[in-house]
Amino acid sequence: MIGVNVTVVTTAYGQLAVIGTLTRVGSDYALIAFEENQALYELRIPFVNIAYVHANPCGWITS
Repeated sequence: MIGVNVTVVTTAYGQLAVIGTLTRVGSDYALIAFEENQALYELRIPFVNIAYVHANPCGWITS
């Protein structure tokens, strides 16, 4: 699923949902990239904090 637009729901920071591109999967984390106010962010989320991940449908609008 690398390069796919995904929604990640975490148990971190209370409960956080992140919509972005899955850019990397490490041994204990997933890296999600997203744009906000014309800036690119990459959020490293440890697997232990991920409740679930799903691929968004093609053409799904995120903004």
